[in-house]
Amino acid sequence: MNSKLVPDTAIKLLMVEASPNKAEALATAMRNAGMAVHTTRVAKEDDLLEALKANRLDLALYSTDTPNLNLDRALALFKSSPGLPLIVLTPEPDSKARIRVMREGGRD
Repeated sequence: MNSKLVPDTAIKLLMVEASPNKAEALATAMRNAGMAVHTTRVAKEDDLLEALKANRLDLALYSTDTPNLNLDRALALFKSSPGLPLIVLTPEPDSKARIRVMREGGRD
């Protein structure tokens, strides 16, 4: 991948993650892979709603271990941005979470 990305091509990434350290580790991994990313991290429902309304986003990552926002509620909120790709991150293989996401239109 070309590591010389034009600033206007940076991925506008929304992370729903309680841990600032985990969010930064994910962003760093993307940058180390040659991607330019501008991140917004949220951990609560109100902040997620505000970020979805205020930002033109390219991609969202949702961590299922975010204590203040369960998966079902997060999926409902993301429906307000139907064109926004969402990647659901689980700390372990979680078939129940995978089934819920698939029922909401997700793909494996």
